[in-house]
Amino acid sequence: DRFNTTQAEIVKKSQKESALEITKQFEKNKMKTLYDLEKNVQVTADMIAQTAVDDVWNFTFENLKLPLTKYLELDYIKGVEVYEDINSKPNIVVGQTTNDLQVIQKNILKNEKVIGYAKIYYDNRYITEYFQSSKKQLLERIEKRNQEQDVFIDELIEQSTYMNLSITVIVLFLLLLTIYFSVVRPLKYLELGLNSFFNYLQHKSDNVEQIKINSNDEFGQMGQALNDNISVTTKLHEEIYELNVNLEEKIKERTKELEKAKDQVSQLLDNAEEGFLSFNTQ
Repeated sequence: DRFNTTQAEIVKKSQKESALEITKQFEKNKMKTLYDLEKNVQVTADMIAQTAVDDVWNFTFENLKLPLTKYLELDYIKGVEVYEDINSKPNIVVGQTTNDLQVIQKNILKNEKVIGYAKIYYDNRYITEYFQSSKKQLLERIEKRNQEQDVFIDELIEQSTYMNLSITVIVLFLLLLTIYFSVVRPLKYLELGLNSFFNYLQHKSDNVEQIKINSNDEFGQMGQALNDNISVTTKLHEEIYELNVNLEEKIKERTKELEKAKDQVSQLLDNAEEGFLSFNTQ
């Protein structure tokens, strides 16, 4: 009986340690996700500033409404303001730009000269809220399992010492295995999927791997939500990349036209000067 009681205490200690480890893992993943989100916001802000260059330079701010609105498809981007002068009212506003949102400001540059400004309003609270809700649900499930485990162990204490030890070892193994398959492995898949996504955004890889979680629990829902967002973001990233490539081609073509026109004007001036000198000589 004494051995069995000690065995039950070990299981309870293991349950507490497991709950603590899961909480730490949740906090670690939450902080990493928030950090990656901040980097993603920086990348998105740079893309917005680059998108706005041509229209700010030509004062065609209304043309920015459609491309800027596409950025609002991202969960964390809530609004964008574009200014010619940061001390004046914004020339174009899309989405929500309230004071309760976080904001990042980017200079709009052309030929290394500031020609305008962009303010990007974003919100990372949904990540914190989602992790808190998921952690609460998971801890409740673990607590329920622990209670069921406690009842089961109490029944085991009434049996023989050898049977108590054997069954407890099996239960501990199954408990750890359940935690691994229901918590640790899904978290690892989430981490790998997010790393693949942010590496793609930072041009460290050419493709994005979907998060592989085939379950109907909160992890499966989280994975599906992230996969949907990754698909939207990837599509938007590709569209913006193509837009930038087309924009660069247009700029190169325009530069060639200006250089050609410059050469023609210079040739006309040279011809005019020769004709003027010839006239004076006569």
